[in-house]
Amino acid sequence: MARSGLAFAVATLAACAGGMPRTSVRNPTQADFSRCYTTASEFNANIQGKLQLECYLRKDGSCSASFVRNSSLKNGQLEKCVAFAATGWRLPGRADDSFLYFDVSVTIGVQGEPQIAMPSEHDVPVKGALEKDVAAGSLTFADFADADDRGWAAWAMDDYAKAKDEFAAALKANPADPEALRGMAVSLVGLGGDLAEARKDAAAAVKVAPTSPGAEEALTRVCLAQKDKECAFDSFEAAIKADPTGAARGLELKALEPEVRDTAQALKAEDEQHRAAEKEQNEKAAQKAAEVRDPSGCGKVEGAERAKCLVAYCMKAGVRKYAGKLKELTGGSYTPGEFTSKDLGNGAFMVVTTLSSSGDKKIFSWKFTTSDNLIKAQDVNASEIGKTREYNACMK
Repeated sequence: MARSGLAFAVATLAACAGGMPRTSVRNPTQADFSRCYTTASEFNANIQGKLQLECYLRKDGSCSASFVRNSSLKNGQLEKCVAFAATGWRLPGRADDSFLYFDVSVTIGVQGEPQIAMPSEHDVPVKGALEKDVAAGSLTFADFADADDRGWAAWAMDDYAKAKDEFAAALKANPADPEALRGMAVSLVGLGGDLAEARKDAAAAVKVAPTSPGAEEALTRVCLAQKDKECAFDSFEAAIKADPTGAARGLELKALEPEVRDTAQALKAEDEQHRAAEKEQNEKAAQKAAEVRDPSGCGKVEGAERAKCLVAYCMKAGVRKYAGKLKELTGGSYTPGEFTSKDLGNGAFMVVTTLSSSGDKKIFSWKFTTSDNLIKAQDVNASEIGKTREYNACMK
């Protein structure tokens, strides 16, 4: 009796699943789970717990592959039945193929009756932990499933080698298959394989399907693996733009968001460092150009201050050197004084400095006009200082 009940349930679900994708929307119903529970309870009347069902949905909304991602029910028969039932669903179409996560809980009421709780349409699904044994035991494909569907199911179960083989088969049949191209790219990332080849496949997927959020997501994953910050950020932004409601790849993109956010912050820091380095380089170049145009730096001031600056630039070292010569001649130590300047009017200026010892004070002055070349500045007190290259650094 129990086995005939199981056969009836499977036959009923098979009618729901069908051999071709549905052409109309067929949402999950509580009856799908109730039938599976009724059959499984013939073998175990005390089934309680929770399970998370994962479905791979094509772009048209049809569920081509399904498996139980995790379960506390500990009932493989029920889990397999639920996964089988899911292949008869068809949800509304979306921007791209996607993964649906469906949480179901089973409790026993006060009178011993089963109570099956399904998520409401307002619940935000959270991708749970993957129990590989449970997933492998419940994995079911619709009759219409192809290599792409099998590849994405394997990828969702972290079986990247199997996924790679399936996507390779799909690409052999159609080298321009966008789902297979991006599937191959993310499988290579999962395997730690050739990232250059993965980048090539992801870029090809974007080229073939430029509005596909899944293609941009694949490129994001590859670029993150390559540590190409700019590419990862740009492709992530493109994926969000292609799937603004998040109906297709929202959960996958949300999972990538923290890493992309860290990448964006690092990119911003690098950009700021680049800008700072560029600013510093430009400032140094401007300073160097200014030094070529105005080696004395006196162009920043005018009038008597400029006259003092120019004379000091040319003569300061010479005055100290002359002090040393005087010491050789007289034995006295001479201390250089400050340079001072005076506006004589009509564009003429007088610049004065001194050399002082305990018993002597020598005054040096230079007079020139704004049109004079400092190298030809007149030594008013007729000493040799300022007239020779030995003391005048500006003399050529």
